[in-house]
Amino acid sequence: MTPPPNPPIEPGSGEDFLTPIHKGLRGMIYALADRLQSTDLADPAAAAPMVAQLRHELAGPRPTACVVCLLHAHTGGEDIFAFPGVRTFDPDLIDGLRREHAEIEAKIRTVARLGEELADASAPAARGRAGGRLLRAANDLFATYLAHLNREEEKLVPLLQQRLSGPEIVALGDAMERALRPDRRAELHRWILRSLDPPELAAWLREQRRRGPPGEFAELLAEGATLVEPERWALACARAGTHRSAAEPPADAGSTS
Repeated sequence: MTPPPNPPIEPGSGEDFLTPIHKGLRGMIYALADRLQSTDLADPAAAAPMVAQLRHELAGPRPTACVVCLLHAHTGGEDIFAFPGVRTFDPDLIDGLRREHAEIEAKIRTVARLGEELADASAPAARGRAGGRLLRAANDLFATYLAHLNREEEKLVPLLQQRLSGPEIVALGDAMERALRPDRRAELHRWILRSLDPPELAAWLREQRRRGPPGEFAELLAEGATLVEPERWALACARAGTHRSAAEPPADAGSTS
């Protein structure tokens, strides 16, 4: 029996909870990649901290708020919350994104293995070769993950906006936030704070204020005042109509545009 066609696409909500998260994840990837490529992996003393970090990032299970823990948590949240509700509208897209998640997992395992090979190498020439293999595999992992994020923003975000209502999209974002452990959520928020432009940051702050609770939002403001450049932070807070820190009076939202 032929399944009924999907209903016609109607203009939907502009809600987008994924892109701010993705920008935070990109910030994490850029920082880890920069540290990895600027480390002399052939030098045991220089490479030891990097190898230790990779072990922390890549060893499973991942109980902490490390970078790769958050990449795992994000893809898992999409599999559980974002994908099922829209798969019926574009199964090829959703199944393809799930295959990409599996590909990313395989590349993470490769990087973990090569990190151990570097740690085990002793001769300078062997360390140089092992370091080169590790760097290329890490670059491959990062490139794959970044391309995956782009694909989700190009295809998944519009699908959510076309097929779900604004409140439904907001509910998905809330569910993914609640599913994160508090330490992972706090670490992700730190990267998001660092990564958004002022209008995006203002919109994200308004959303976090809505989610509450007030104590967590006050902690977020304190983090932002420390992590974000003062000019960008002041502009974002003014646009959001909130204070720049827990000790400051709220900004006059009516004075901005």
